[in-house]
Formats: sequence, C-alpha cells, structure tokens
Amino acid sequence: MTDSTRAQTQYRSFEDDDSEQEAEEVKSDQWDFSNLFGFETSIAELERASWTFPKKTKLISLSEENFAEFLSEDQESRGAVFKLLYVPWEPVSSRTPYYVRLAFPWPQTVSARERQEDWITNEHPNLWQNGSGGSAYLTAGERIGFILQTPRDGGPFCSLSLLQKASTTGYPAEPGSRGLYVADNMFDIRYLLSGQAYAKDYVPRIRDFMILPVRILQEQVIYNRDELFKLIKQVNEVETRIAAGNVPPNAEADNRILNKLSLAHLILHQRWNFALELGGNMLRYFDAIANRSLSPGFEYSKIMREEVERQIRYSEQARYDSENLPRRIRNQSKAIFSIIAQRDNQISIEISKSSRKIAEESRRDNQLNIQIAKSSARIAEESRRDSASMKTIAVLTLIFLPGTSIASIFSMTMFTWNASQGQPVVSKYIWVYFVITIPITLFILLAWLWWFKRSQRTHQQRWADIENALELNDFSGLHIDGNLTPDTGDRHRWQ
Repeated sequence: MTDSTRAQTQYRSFEDDDSEQEAEEVKSDQWDFSNLFGFETSIAELERASWTFPKKTKLISLSEENFAEFLSEDQESRGAVFKLLYVPWEPVSSRTPYYVRLAFPWPQTVSARERQEDWITNEHPNLWQNGSGGSAYLTAGERIGFILQTPRDGGPFCSLSLLQKASTTGYPAEPGSRGLYVADNMFDIRYLLSGQAYAKDYVPRIRDFMILPVRILQEQVIYNRDELFKLIKQVNEVETRIAAGNVPPNAEADNRILNKLSLAHLILHQRWNFALELGGNMLRYFDAIANRSLSPGFEYSKIMREEVERQIRYSEQARYDSENLPRRIRNQSKAIFSIIAQRDNQISIEISKSSRKIAEESRRDNQLNIQIAKSSARIAEESRRDSASMKTIAVLTLIFLPGTSIASIFSMTMFTWNASQGQPVVSKYIWVYFVITIPITLFILLAWLWWFKRSQRTHQQRWADIENALELNDFSGLHIDGNLTPDTGDRHRWQ
C-alpha cells in the first residue's frame, strides 16, 4: 500500500475552516481546453515495462484540434489500450459547496463528443450532481461500466467513469477501457499510477483498468484512517483536559471545539460509508465479469479481489473507533455542563456562606448598637441627674452667695462698727483687700480661659480622628471570615 502523506499535505483538513464559502454555479462556457488532458497506455507497453506503470506518468495536452482525434482513434490495431480524459480540477473540492449545481469543467462541445463516441456512462452526469458521492457498476447492453465519485465535503475529490465493451460470448470484445477522470491533487492520476504494478493474473481477454478504482479505494482508506486518528487524538486531548477539570468559566470555546469534532466525524463517517460501498461495488463488478464468462471455474483477478477485500477489512477494523466517537463527544459535552453546574453550585454556596456571615455581622452590629444606645441612654440619664443637681447647687449658690459675700466683707477687721467718736469705721488699709483680690481673681479667670480653650482643641482633634476612622470603615469590606482585622496604628477596618 502506498503512503498518501505527500498528497494529503496539500489539502485543508475538515477542521481548518468553520464556515462554508458562498459559491456560484460553475458554467460550462467558462472553461476551455487548457485543463483537459489525455492519458493513454496499453497492455503491450505494460508488458515491456514488466507490468509496472512508469514512475513519471505522461499526459497528453489536448486542444480543440487533437481532442476529436484522441477520442476516435482506432485502438483495435494496437491491442488492449487504456485511455482516459483527465481533468485536474481543484475548485471541486476546495471552493464549491456540495449543494451547488455543477456543470462539467470543460467546454460543452467536449461533453457532446464524449456521448457521441460512447466514452461516459449515462448515469455519470447524475452522479456528478450528487454532492454525497457514490459508486456503481453497470452491465446494461454490451457495455460494462463502473462509476464512482467521492463526497463533495471539502476533502479530496475525484470522479471516474470507466467503460469496457463486452461481446456476446461473455468475454470483452475489446480488452481495454476508456473513460473520464476528474480529480484534485490527492487523486492525481500521475500520483496514483506512479510505479504501480499491474495485476499479472488477468485472463488476457478481460484485462481492464480497474487498477485506478482500486488505487482510489486505497488512498481513500488511508485518508479515512489518518482523519480518524486525528479526530481520536483531538477527542483524547479534550477528554484529558476536561477530566483534569481544566474548563474555563466560559465554556463556549469548548462547545465550539466539540461541535467542530462532531461535524468532522459526520463528514468522516460519510467518507467511511463511501469507501465500504466502493469496495462492495467493486467486488460485485468482479463477480459480474466472472458470471459473463462461459468458461467453467473462471475467476476475476485474485490479486485485485484480495486487495479490495483487504481495504474493506481495514475499514471494518476501524468501525468501532469511528462509531464510538459520537458517544465520547456527547459525554464530554455532558461533562462540561456538569462541571459548569458544579461551579455554579459552589459559587452559590460561597455566596450563601458570605451572606450568612454578613447577616451575622449585621446582627452583632445591631446588638452592639442596641448596647451603645442603652449605654447612651444611661449616660444621658446620669447627665440629666447631674445637670439637675448642678442646677440646684447653682440656684442655692445664687441665693446664698450675695449674702455670704456681704457677710464676709462686713466681718473683716477692716470695719470697726463700734468705733468711738472721731474714729473711722473703715480702716485706711481697705485698699489692700482690693489690690490682692482683683489680681488674683483676674489670674484665676485667665487660667480658666486658657484651660478651656486647650480642652476644646484636644476635643476637636479627637473628634476628627474618630470621623477619619469612621470614613475608613465605610470604604472597607467584610473579610471572607467576617472578622475585624486590625489595621496600622490605632485604627481598625473590615477586610
């Protein structure tokens, strides 16, 4: 089996592009002969090359002048000849969506001449319009035909129509084949036939060109296998990451990845079914050729049959992994939603705990405020009582202070109330009393005024500190455990 890595690197894989591009219907009159080639070989050439195709396959560049000659050239004089019209047409697979109705990529005169020269089957134009692809063997009339076309899903593409004329004796009247082949790079005929061995166990009279469908089947199976391994690897990476709980809060990106993987699997599953159908139709084609033979015990080429059966087995062996992928993708989608739900529940629990702590702190604050209010009420009541007492004392003082002052003054020795005739009642030293009393009174008043202003400044500074502390408390939050955490200095704030 040949390796298709070289050809597959020229293609975008299914997951390289998320969106399909708009495409208009391709008109036949847009094409000329510049992309039309002819391929030709014969049994004699293969026999001289030890039944091996050359490593460098030569193509004939067809023009409007030599095209008709290539189609109508008599091949009976040359023995078994294999001739194909080959169109390398990249836009079929890379730019044209499957739902767009496509015309053949060559001038309309080519299609008319192909039907006239009996180069394509009547069913091939219908298959060409089928975006999902398919294959079939045809045994109507004297022509034995085989057609196939890969799905138009953005992956590698080819379309083939092969015809071989049969005789009434059961053997093909013309050992050889003719047909039409449209393909992109992965299914390039030069790549598919390069250095390939032609089966030697053919009965000489029924040698055909089924090696090309067999090579297409081989490359399709390899492509399916590589795409499946790629999908499995991506699913494994997603499973490992999700199992580790590495899911971002916004799971939109992961959902897009899973949706992309699911779409890629659907496309690959269609390719897988195409490969299995192609292998089955090729085996039925081989049986139809054998049934047409009148020779007892006649069998088609065992080499070709065994190779097709091998490719079918390869496809069947990977069926379990392919069919298991959708369930794994669904499980990961469920796991993502489960993880998100758990996170939401955990967040709700944390919010509930924080709410309970806030409520508890609020309750404590309310209790503290109640205690402060009670203490304030008691202090206010005590202050009221003290104020009433002070008022009583002040009233009593106002009542008795004038009399007391007068009595004190008149009781001084400065006055001699029993003085004899001619002796003064008031002492000449009465001025000493005023000289001492007035300065002392003024000093006491000034000292009290200084103490009062100093007390006011101290009280204002303390009140400013209290207001600053209250402002800090207003802008701080609750700590997650709801406790008061001391800040720098004598201040406290909530964290």
